[in-house]
Amino acid sequence: KRACSTGTASAASHIPQVTLYTKEVCPLCDRAVSVLESAGHPFELTKVDIEAVGNDDLRARYWMDIPVFFLDGKFWSKHRLGKQDVQESLAAAANGTFEARQGEPNATADGNPPPPL
Repeated sequence: KRACSTGTASAASHIPQVTLYTKEVCPLCDRAVSVLESAGHPFELTKVDIEAVGNDDLRARYWMDIPVFFLDGKFWSKHRLGKQDVQESLAAAANGTFEARQGEPNATADGNPPPPL
């Protein structure tokens, strides 16, 4: 886990929990994290390696679409993040109004098994 506190949060605000599904080498993931960190809002980031031992189900679901982001446990985005969306989404999560987005990837349901590691 990594906390980023580039913004300020009131005592009543919730610190959004961002989960990033990634793999060891992922340039798109690195760029998306840079956008996230530059947004100026506090958040806690947890990175989950979909290729780690025991994460076969996550790898099967997300291998075609990383980075995949969840915000407070709700699907948020895949492939990339835009600065304005990050600012708006983190603000919404901080005040409890963020809602899951449509389009959560699932390569398993789409009949696309991952290639061997």
